[in-house]
Amino acid sequence: MFDLSTEVDNSDPISWDEWTTATEKRKQERSDGEMREFKVKVIKKVEVSTTFGELFDSFENDMRGKGCRHLYTIQHQYKVLRSMSCGLNANEIVLHIDFAENYNCKLSSEVQSYHFGASQNQVTIHNLVASLHIHGDLLIFNSVRQHEA
Repeated sequence: MFDLSTEVDNSDPISWDEWTTATEKRKQERSDGEMREFKVKVIKKVEVSTTFGELFDSFENDMRGKGCRHLYTIQHQYKVLRSMSCGLNANEIVLHIDFAENYNCKLSSEVQSYHFGASQNQVTIHNLVASLHIHGDLLIFNSVRQHEA
């Protein structure tokens, strides 16, 4: 554990594990015996080594780029949602829906082909807040079998 209350020398080395996406070349033998080479993307855990100074600089750059944009988006969405919710007419509703979790339904006893096949039913939970002149929470169960992004 790193103690942030102590002084740090920016030239001190530091290392950590990080998940990254890498491209690898693989070979596969075709049915005619010929070897075919192709590329795949894999996720790997790699050890990253640098100095504290470089780590701090990298973190600051990430926060200035991605972090600022993320904070702006959150604040903007909050303002727009708030103004929409406060200015509703009697015949209007604001729905704020968020994907929560996707579950596979399991049987207490199943054949192997059912477990690995596309036969399993799925349940998707979505959080939903409905803003009307009266605020409330809704829970909706849906039997839609398409789970496309």
